[in-house]
Amino acid sequence: MKKAFCLLALTAVAAAAPAQAFDATCELYVKAAEKTAEQPARQTISESDGIRLEAIIVDGVMYSRDSPTAKWRKAHSGFGAIERSMVADIRKGSSKIDNCRKLGSETVDGVATTVVEYRLTIPGAEPGTSKAYIGQDGLIYAQAAGKVRIVNRYSGVTVPKL
Repeated sequence: MKKAFCLLALTAVAAAAPAQAFDATCELYVKAAEKTAEQPARQTISESDGIRLEAIIVDGVMYSRDSPTAKWRKAHSGFGAIERSMVADIRKGSSKIDNCRKLGSETVDGVATTVVEYRLTIPGAEPGTSKAYIGQDGLIYAQAAGKVRIVNRYSGVTVPKL
């Protein structure tokens, strides 16, 4: 769960002035994370080891449920700030992104994406390798790390009925 939350949080942050120079592929991911965070709303579905979590983020407030039939609940009201902080740490170099490479293309829910693999090192944690599926519009449509896969949807997303 914690890994899925961290991966979800990394899917976005508000733009920050680049303090760290990245190669073109790492920069592609960081810009996509920033643009994703700027979206007013998105729905995410995380799956890992048969566990499915669904979240809706609207204006920085996260709502979640753990099955398609479960009731929605307000889970976190400062989610946007967490995202911005995490990517700002990458921009300033306190969290390190490297080993970025394009792996090819894949379609995610009908959207053509470029698959980018990268390694992220967050202080106090072991480095982790993830993949981001970035659309031509610059948004992240999916992310994967180990057994965790998260898919994002951006259109038609509204605050769920609690």
